Amino acid sequence: MIDSMKEFPITSICKEDILQAYEGTDLTEQTKKRVEAMDDSDMRELASKMADAYMNVFWDDLRIIFEERFLIEEETQRTIK
Repeated sequence: MIDSMKEFPITSICKEDILQAYEGTDLTEQTKKRVEAMDDSDMRELASKMADAYMNVFWDDLRIIFEERFLIEEETQRTIK
């Protein structure tokens, strides 16, 4: 029997991620200070907003990545053998 409800984590977020999102751009001292000042409540709020935004593309991305990795790649490897 398949345990289809077993969950696996996808991602998390930390302050370094925010700073990295600005890499190669004009990261101001004001932005750095604001990130440093964020507390756990701020980070939970940001994570919640990111989860909401991610759900907008989640299902399409899930299907595309699944097909590329577990259908197309496996079919290609079977053809090569």
